[in-house]
Amino acid sequence: MDNIKIIIDEVTKLLGNDDSGHGMNHVNRVCRIALSISDDNIDKDLVAAIALLHDADDYKLFGMEYSNNLTNTQMILSKTSFTEDEKKKILDSIRTIGYSKRLSGITPSIKEAMIVSDADMLDAMGVTGILRSYHYNITHGNPFFDKDTFPLLEIDADKYKSKTKGTVVNHIFEKLLKLKDLMLTEKGKKESIRRYNFIIDFLNEYFYEEDVSVWQDYLNEYIKNGWKKESDRVILEEYDETINSTFDPYEVENVIEGFTKIGVTCFSKKLFDQLVTKFNGVEIALSSNGNGKLPIYKINYEGKDLALFLSRVGAPACVVQYEELFAMGLEKVVVFGTCGVLDKSIDD
Repeated sequence: MDNIKIIIDEVTKLLGNDDSGHGMNHVNRVCRIALSISDDNIDKDLVAAIALLHDADDYKLFGMEYSNNLTNTQMILSKTSFTEDEKKKILDSIRTIGYSKRLSGITPSIKEAMIVSDADMLDAMGVTGILRSYHYNITHGNPFFDKDTFPLLEIDADKYKSKTKGTVVNHIFEKLLKLKDLMLTEKGKKESIRRYNFIIDFLNEYFYEEDVSVWQDYLNEYIKNGWKKESDRVILEEYDETINSTFDPYEVENVIEGFTKIGVTCFSKKLFDQLVTKFNGVEIALSSNGNGKLPIYKINYEGKDLALFLSRVGAPACVVQYEELFAMGLEKVVVFGTCGVLDKSIDD
């Protein structure tokens, strides 16, 4: 008999009647998602086997002894024709899959396990994730929402495993919204963003309908602190000045002796040319990029030497140019913008 068919039959005997959110519906979805995010060069039978068996010894269903020893999984694998090496890969992979494992610092190491890990977490997100959490919590006598009980955002593996009381909404904050950042494959990351965004939208609507502004504020603060809707994230909020840059202008540009510390710049070529002429600018350096070179002039204004240069148009080009000038010796920049009017009757 086909190995996958054997596994499906045996796992169905174990989980066919489970109604906690970890039954065959979940297992089959994880298998389907895992195969859908697998590349062509991946061993699909290995992926399917890991996915179908990943909850066969779940501690929430069978206890810690079964979970530690993978008792059910080993019994099922003994009925298949997988090689000993393949069985070892399946067992080792299952030992690395699960949210509590990630809280303990355990991460899958082979591609097939990474795929199943992503698929398992994806099934805990989006509409399905909310419904599974709702079903599990209702089964354990927990409410959907309690406006007076807020989430425990800092939780370790032991607390997570022992936690039985809470609400669906709290579980969303404590786990579901964090899963996006635990994805290990590119396809998993892409799908997790879509499901994550749905959860954010759902919470916004739910808190609006419940008229609980304090929870809306809580969600906004939660997003502001780093857990946010991916489409709303901007680079300025992710910049980390403690990380060394991969490429630094100071590595290729030498400091120019006597280079002025203060620079003045504008975006208008007409205004720039007028300033160079008016203050008798003397060329002291060139700023370079793929579009050519721009001269940097030294001018004197009220006894103070200043560097005068024309800024490139566009924020990325400006940043590159300014970094180059800072490497030359510049320390401060005064930028003059340009504006215009549609009504010609307005004077300058």
